[in-house]
Amino acid sequence: MYSISSNTNSVVKRDVGSEFRINTFTAGFQEAPSTASLSGGGFVVVWYGSGEDSDAVGIYGQIFTAEGMRVSGEFLVNTNNPFAQNLPSVAGLANGGFVAVWQSDGQDGDGLGIYLRRFGAAGERQGPEIQVHAFRLGSQELPHIAALLNGGFIVVWDGPGTTSERNIWGRLFDAQAQPMTSQFRINTYITAPGLRPRAAALAGGGFIVVWDSEGQDFGKFGVYGQQYDAVGKRVGEVTGVSGATMSDQLWSGVSGRNDGGFTVAWQFSHLQAMVSDIYCQQFGASWQRLGDAFRVNTYTPGSESNPRVITFPDAGFIVVWRSKKQGDAIHDIHGQQFSVNGSRVGSEFVVNIEQANVQRHHDVAVLTGGNYVIVWQSLGEGGDGFDIHGRILEPITATVTTPESQMDSLVTSSTRLGSTIDSRALPTSTTSLSNDSNGPLLAGVSVLVGGIAYSVFTMLCLILVCYRRRSAVAFANRSRNEDSGSPLQRTRRGTLASSHDEKGRRSRSGSIQAHRRQRRPTLEAHNVYQNAGDVFIEKNYIGFDTLVRGTAPRQGGEPNYYCPSVSPQPIYDSISSNL
Repeated sequence: MYSISSNTNSVVKRDVGSEFRINTFTAGFQEAPSTASLSGGGFVVVWYGSGEDSDAVGIYGQIFTAEGMRVSGEFLVNTNNPFAQNLPSVAGLANGGFVAVWQSDGQDGDGLGIYLRRFGAAGERQGPEIQVHAFRLGSQELPHIAALLNGGFIVVWDGPGTTSERNIWGRLFDAQAQPMTSQFRINTYITAPGLRPRAAALAGGGFIVVWDSEGQDFGKFGVYGQQYDAVGKRVGEVTGVSGATMSDQLWSGVSGRNDGGFTVAWQFSHLQAMVSDIYCQQFGASWQRLGDAFRVNTYTPGSESNPRVITFPDAGFIVVWRSKKQGDAIHDIHGQQFSVNGSRVGSEFVVNIEQANVQRHHDVAVLTGGNYVIVWQSLGEGGDGFDIHGRILEPITATVTTPESQMDSLVTSSTRLGSTIDSRALPTSTTSLSNDSNGPLLAGVSVLVGGIAYSVFTMLCLILVCYRRRSAVAFANRSRNEDSGSPLQRTRRGTLASSHDEKGRRSRSGSIQAHRRQRRPTLEAHNVYQNAGDVFIEKNYIGFDTLVRGTAPRQGGEPNYYCPSVSPQPIYDSISSNL
């Protein structure tokens, strides 16, 4: 077992595979860890926490050897100031040191800003804090850093820049943390926000950036990427990674392959369901797809989210993500190893040993010796709140793997007049990506055609409804104006007898409700699911046979949901935030 005495330098070697706590200061909360391997063979973990920094929330770090032995004690990353710092990211440099980047609230005078600091191999500070962003309009958020082969590094984040819309930004630095470029925009689609960027170094010397683009895929979230060379020049154009579907695809992670390509994993949120899966796609150095996108997780009843991917020296890779059991408040960290060709190596496994509480916000790094370390925040295992935990694991070296042909290809959720075909069921009526070289192209064409057909079909349904209502009203008016001498009036449900009383007034027998009936939609079913902090509700109205989508604030409220040609009606009095 790994133990810490009153002298934090006195340690016992940890057995590979056991779970251990990374932070030593346990008062308050410690959250959002990031880890990176060091060229000397160890690794560093950074996180943000409360209580230890005299100014509320600060960024802290701890260095370990490859065997899990502490190197000195915890250290403060940021300079003390009256502002809160959080969401750090760290990268190891070729010279043995590392660089940490984080977001700081109010330090630049206008919301959140991005700052970094360089450290030596022993954790000593090398230089002051450096402001990464050049534009100070609004909040700059969610930074991520990746070390490059030339000894420098790239920092990416999302922020408004010179406009009010959120964009994906980047800036290159050399090994001494001196800027090599000014702040530059990465996304080209600026009609809707770009969020949550991730960067990874490429074997050719450049780097790849992926992010979530809202509204670019049929109004949904989609994953997009842009490749760069070593000096920050674009290589090609912004390219879709996940493929356009009628479902949200987001929370992407990326890692460079040894052949110059890269691997991307993301969260696929299913329509009309409180579930999501993790999918993965490998690319060559020229953006060519290497096979089809495939499902990573084998456990499907819950919600899988926030994947991280890292490449092994033998060109295999591992994907790590958060898994939430359906109907349960427990979150676990799961993992799955793959070979270089995307075949499964071993089975999906639970990373955390303690499985009674919430585990989340994970990260993974491959160590110099070939093992890998996974870190995460864990609730309820000592201290006042979340602690940072980790495990050092050995990759599986099994020679027998699951054939690629047996893996799940990405199946797009299809909708038809209010019904949803869930891709988990893999029905024959859905469209899967083919295995030939034209698979991605054919899949994209089929998705596009399907989306157009869905839109046209929905419009035709609405036109039909309007036509029928107009015809019914016209018929009712025509019936009222008919010559009183006509013995019979025809209705949509057959005939209606007509006669006159002694005063010449017309009376009718039977019912004329057929052409006076108001076609109010009837709520047939509803589904609620949560995604990226918002609550979404999809409803199926019988009267219009179409899906109507709305959003509700996470903290409740009285949202209105709209149906075509019908006045807005509140469907729910409130929405629970504990979905």
